[in-house]
Amino acid sequence: MTPQEAYNEMLKKVSEDYVPLVCYHLNTEEEIMLSEAGTRKCRFCGKSEPEVTFKKVAHAIPHFIGNRTLKSTYECDACNEKFSAMESNFSQFMSFYHTFAQVSKGGGAKVPKFRINSSEKSSIEVTDGEIDINCFEGEGLIPEVNEEKNTLTLKANRSYVPLNVYKIFIKMALTIIPESELVNVGLTLKWLHGDVVIDVNNLMLVERRYMSMKNPFDFDSCMIFKRKDTSTNAVPTYLFGLAYYNFFFQTYIPFCDTDKQFMGKNLTMPYLPTPLDDFGLKPAILTHNLSADEKISKEEVMITLRAERIEAVDLTASTKE
Repeated sequence: MTPQEAYNEMLKKVSEDYVPLVCYHLNTEEEIMLSEAGTRKCRFCGKSEPEVTFKKVAHAIPHFIGNRTLKSTYECDACNEKFSAMESNFSQFMSFYHTFAQVSKGGGAKVPKFRINSSEKSSIEVTDGEIDINCFEGEGLIPEVNEEKNTLTLKANRSYVPLNVYKIFIKMALTIIPESELVNVGLTLKWLHGDVVIDVNNLMLVERRYMSMKNPFDFDSCMIFKRKDTSTNAVPTYLFGLAYYNFFFQTYIPFCDTDKQFMGKNLTMPYLPTPLDDFGLKPAILTHNLSADEKISKEEVMITLRAERIEAVDLTASTKE
């Protein structure tokens, strides 16, 4: 089967159950402001002015992954602050990989330097597209050179609260979902805001794909697909996809009223094909269970650079002072 035929099969399989609902590009020149009709009210806590204020800029998708233009008017300052704290967990979850993918806030912004913590000198920094790596003995950034395979493996660690990472994905989805669909996600909004506690167990699954080439997507984008009324398969009502730089994430919106018909069954999350599948590219795929609400400390992460990438790396092995 050719890549084109395989891609067509993927599209056909998804289209049996889903239709595209919304799709927004994140790096366009024109600002996209999402708003709701009527009195200004926060979508997440349900409060209106003057009980809450709306002075801060609310990015529908986090600014630090490159979203310059997609914003909303229906996130109050209190909820914005709450979600910003959760976003720091997403940043910590991905910062090691973001540095190598050269993810920035866009508009020529500098790629943030990676450090495990402020007390260590070891760092990874991108300058004019070149990756500079400085490792100090006894610290958490560890290089391993394989001369036979001509590779350099870098090991580091990250600390984050998995459930907060997951909630940020759901917050993104609930920000871009059309107002007309909110009737189906009332319980999800209450759970996200913390008004109800639900035993999530192993429900919180996020699939991450990584493409090794630089900026493989023409446009960074976010999207939602909705299950067809005619579908009888045990698939979620809404699928959420996020594409930026080298990454594509997908998950589904949990606790939808329209999924109650499948109570007791395991929902299957279909694979959302991207244009890259049309070229037969096979990304690295990981599925993350992000249901734990306790902080994970010093979880190991690693990346391997091969010969052509090593040439662009200035590796300094120094003794910690």
